[in-house]
Amino acid sequence: MKLEIDLGQLWSNVNKMGQNRAKVILEPAPPHIVDPPPDPPIGDLGESGPYVPVAGAGGIDLDPETLKRIITGSGSGLLSLNGQQIMMYMPGHYSERFEKALLDGNDGNRMHIAFCTHLEKMKQTGKYDAKYRATQAIDGNFTIHDNKSGTKGVTDLKVCKYCLNTLNYDGYAVPGRRKGTIFKDFSFEAFFERYASFFSAHPQRGATRTLQEKGYTEDWAEVSRQYRTSRKYCCEECTVDLNDYPYLLHSHHVNANKQDNRDENLRALCIDCHSKQPYHDHMVVSIEDRHLIAQLRQRQDMPAPADWRHVFDLADPGMNGVMHFLQHNQVPIPAVGLDIQDDNEAVVATLELAWPVAKLAIAITDEDAVAARQQGWNTLSVEQVLAHPDYFVKNLG
Repeated sequence: MKLEIDLGQLWSNVNKMGQNRAKVILEPAPPHIVDPPPDPPIGDLGESGPYVPVAGAGGIDLDPETLKRIITGSGSGLLSLNGQQIMMYMPGHYSERFEKALLDGNDGNRMHIAFCTHLEKMKQTGKYDAKYRATQAIDGNFTIHDNKSGTKGVTDLKVCKYCLNTLNYDGYAVPGRRKGTIFKDFSFEAFFERYASFFSAHPQRGATRTLQEKGYTEDWAEVSRQYRTSRKYCCEECTVDLNDYPYLLHSHHVNANKQDNRDENLRALCIDCHSKQPYHDHMVVSIEDRHLIAQLRQRQDMPAPADWRHVFDLADPGMNGVMHFLQHNQVPIPAVGLDIQDDNEAVVATLELAWPVAKLAIAITDEDAVAARQQGWNTLSVEQVLAHPDYFVKNLG
């Protein structure tokens, strides 16, 4: 029997709650055992305007009122403070654990990247008002202190395993997956990049470097242009034609040696395919660019995904946990990046994963979800799918 509950509309109403603006002030940098990088000044954490990072390694202490404003943002299950993606942790450690954590971050408190079952338990037991700190330190180094002496230091705290399970990160919650490897290989920088489409602003990554400072040859710009021209500005991975959008096509070094510009070591890749290559998690690709490429793939009548491997290749990386779950439960292959049109044939939404016959879909943005629902689609967010895993299985399995 198929369910008729529109979970998408219900969650859309819930997610509109708690979106108040908040002001948070960074503490002055105190003496440290190991000096962390200085935190940048911060003002109002608004949902629009120029990006202002929440914090560096030091982070910002969360008072009870600000802590209440921590929500799961953009329908993803990720922690968010006024529209910006954050992580949070307890910097305070008992003396013996503090000393151990300085030597090995694995012995310290865990870093939370989602509202997991541990945080839910803390909330239910009245311990959620403990001294948490928010941070966006993508280098994985975080300021901690000794609760007794107040001594401070910096260490490489590890991600919370409950959070990995909540997000099904890299399929962490799927039976048979190598959880130890997923935990060990977790990168905070790669984590922020994976979910870049869910937030309009992203943590800064230092000063802009020249091509030479990044390791490219002096003539790289011309080499890249000539190579892309020789490939007629078409992606060699997904075959999308980008002649009208040449800036969306990159030249990729297959062996990762940026000094090796031989033709056999180069591949022309659209920015979406390029970002999914090994060791390219540092690339930030906007949701607008990913959706534009998806639209071009449709307009050029590219074949629909034939298997889940192809779905993983084409879909937004932020859908990774959902895709692992759907694949494990043998849900039918979805359309990827499906445009939804209104009665005037104007595109009103792009659905990341969609099953047109059932009119069931998963969207990244609230705007896409709402617009699709107005056209008769039952559209859910990533968070909804992971929170109600049986819904898709019952309706599509």
